[in-house]
Amino acid sequence: MEHKEFDIMFADEKTHWWYRARFRLVDHYLNVFFPRSKNVKMLDMASACGANFEHYSGYGTIIGLDIAQEAIDFCRSKGVEKIVRGDAHSLPFSSGVFDGVFALDALEHFKDDGRVLQELSRVMKKNGLIFITAPAFSCLWSQHDEAFHHQRRYSIREMKEKLNKAGYAIIFATYWSFLLFLPAFLLRKGKDFLQILRKTQDVPLSDFHMRLPRWADFLLDCLAKVEAFFIIRKIAFPIGVSLFCVAKKCDAFPDGA
Repeated sequence: MEHKEFDIMFADEKTHWWYRARFRLVDHYLNVFFPRSKNVKMLDMASACGANFEHYSGYGTIIGLDIAQEAIDFCRSKGVEKIVRGDAHSLPFSSGVFDGVFALDALEHFKDDGRVLQELSRVMKKNGLIFITAPAFSCLWSQHDEAFHHQRRYSIREMKEKLNKAGYAIIFATYWSFLLFLPAFLLRKGKDFLQILRKTQDVPLSDFHMRLPRWADFLLDCLAKVEAFFIIRKIAFPIGVSLFCVAKKCDAFPDGA
């Protein structure tokens, strides 16, 4: 991730409509499987600036992991101590210690995401769950992805195949930000076209550098709530800017399904 993206994320991750929308989806399914009355142990993979620690601390113990020292420093500036610097391709944890994993906009950063999924399965307990959000559709590739140092964007089919290969069973998967797919496509392709016309090679910037007026943030949050109404009822969308997925270790299923 470009260094300036950490600063933007640190400032926005509790207030920006997109982060609120992501929390909303994960919160629902987390509450279904891990009510707050249960003291669970969760791994927050690629913790970035640490918003998940504060948001999910009521569920139990959250252990963070990130390979970037800058991310570790941001988390510790918030008082987060339970964070480890390490590579998700070879996790520095014993097998079977976590009830679940947050992989929220994380897998797209790794060259070998299949290996990462296998490692995450290894450190999870029986019945362990993984909560995934990730950027969707290669046609949306833009400066936004380059600024975050993404390796890829996913289709639901590709994500399901990789999860199944790594030993997971899909509970639910859908695209989200369905209503913003076309605007995002036009915006990102327009920015790329303007850069070609200018013949410049500027440092790539994510979409989060666009400062939205309060009314626009409110409107986008309302649209996200409409989508969440359907998603929490397991109604999947056919396209979207991102995808959301909940999956379970297959050894949780006696019949091997």
